[in-house]
Amino acid sequence: MLDTQSCHEIESSSQTSLVCAGPPVTIVLAAYNGQDYIREQIESLQQQTYTNWTLLVRDDSSSDRTVDIVRELANNDHRITLLNDAQGWLGTTQNFGTLLEAAYDAGAPYVLFADQDDVWHPEKIARQMELILCAEDEDGRDVPQLVHSDLAVVDEDLRLIHDSFMGYEGLAHSPHQPLKTLLVQNFVTGCTALVNRALLELAVPIPTDAALHDWWLALCAATTGRIHYLPTATVRYRQHSKNCVGARSTHVHIGRLLSNLPAYVGRQTANLTAGIGQARTLLRRLESTTNADDDRAQLVRLFCQKFESRQGKFQRISRVMKLGIRRQSRLKQLSLLLQLPLVPVLPQ
Repeated sequence: MLDTQSCHEIESSSQTSLVCAGPPVTIVLAAYNGQDYIREQIESLQQQTYTNWTLLVRDDSSSDRTVDIVRELANNDHRITLLNDAQGWLGTTQNFGTLLEAAYDAGAPYVLFADQDDVWHPEKIARQMELILCAEDEDGRDVPQLVHSDLAVVDEDLRLIHDSFMGYEGLAHSPHQPLKTLLVQNFVTGCTALVNRALLELAVPIPTDAALHDWWLALCAATTGRIHYLPTATVRYRQHSKNCVGARSTHVHIGRLLSNLPAYVGRQTANLTAGIGQARTLLRRLESTTNADDDRAQLVRLFCQKFESRQGKFQRISRVMKLGIRRQSRLKQLSLLLQLPLVPVLPQ
């Protein structure tokens, strides 16, 4: 795992000259009924110190003025393109998947992901590009790389709720063997992520059974390349009534568990089942490429096999634990132990 300080000092912009121009970067933004905030988000992109970017937006059948706002902004900035297709509503993951395919087909060497309601720090692209270019210098451009960062949690008026999303959610970047966490828990937030061309080669197209686009990309990176983390907030992560996912503190998770344990475990078991299906699809993708690391592919294979036997559902707990697979917090690890026997047997 690359130390974020190994190539350049990146923690303080006052101490370094950040890369403000470099290779072209494609930003993909999946929009849906975002008229309240999308202008402010795109304006924060226009204020980036790194200027060699293009923005590709796809609207997922909005019923408000989202499309009109994007078209207005695109008319005044040639870097902005509204993707037109006849696919209709796809949902967040496949909306991003369609955007990612378009960026890949256009030859994009680097792709960033943007949510419609956030605000980016002016040096977000510069800081992340500096890190990924450093990683490619060390590993070569054919190694998949993913860079992600922390976020500041803010309310709908951008007032600070918490200065660290990772801390707020009880998450942490896993610098060593991240795959052992990512098989059962995602810690990469898509709207902070930057990926290189080598990762796109494996990840595109995003399968229809991918649980989340960012989780899928993180798994692809963890099995074939490397994941890097900027421990500073590069995004103001806006919380409002229309968030698709949103931030929830550890206290909220505890409250939900205590208020209705069966319902909480049921929801989490459904999420785990979706994650296992995603891992099985990943394994098939890995088997079709020569770039997969044998040990990491074997870990995915062994994990999936634990859910293909009708016998010993409760033995799954010890078998999964022996693989070193675990979630990050005590609460989420306890939740995992409760869920493992409840996952239905999967066909071989």
